[in-house]
Amino acid sequence: KAWKADNHGVAMFIGGVHGVGKTTICKASLDPLGFDCISASELIRRHVTMHKTDKRVRNVGKNQDVLVAESNKEKLKSLLYGLDGHYCLLNKDGAIERLPVEVFGSLGFDLLALVDSTVDEVVKHLQARDRTKWSKKTVAALMSAERAHAKRVSKELGIPLVVLDAQKNDGAEKIVAGLVSVLSDRRTATCYDDPRLI
Repeated sequence: KAWKADNHGVAMFIGGVHGVGKTTICKASLDPLGFDCISASELIRRHVTMHKTDKRVRNVGKNQDVLVAESNKEKLKSLLYGLDGHYCLLNKDGAIERLPVEVFGSLGFDLLALVDSTVDEVVKHLQARDRTKWSKKTVAALMSAERAHAKRVSKELGIPLVVLDAQKNDGAEKIVAGLVSVLSDRRTATCYDDPRLI
């Protein structure tokens, strides 16, 4: 929290399933606003060997410890900081694991975003990008878990949540609205509920 008090910076988390368009949203909506964006995977890879095509995470707890330490270092370098990552992961057994709310608290975000899309679009994008075939059932379950957990993190930590539709390219408008809310009163949290976040 010290970096915010000293620099009045803003830290934003951009979450969503693999292949939903988080990096695209960062480049199209956050880069033009002056945010320095980095992916959680990139930060974790500094200390942990990760397999690019196999999205299963062998040691979720260790990875999150690394992420918190590395992300907090990165925040010190920028007044506008964006981290793209996940609210949930597939663990080594292929089961959906929700990241502890405490991890998000330790990361110290001012604004949360969830990038959403359709199951078909995500499956298509993953196959084109990673050359891997995902079942629609797995992707749908992971997307549902991400939606529910994003809302839980927002409510438990009192951090505003914006839902960005990758198909509508509505990221910039919603991000700016969220940032205005954060900047106008940092102590007031508003959850931008979306009917899909149930």
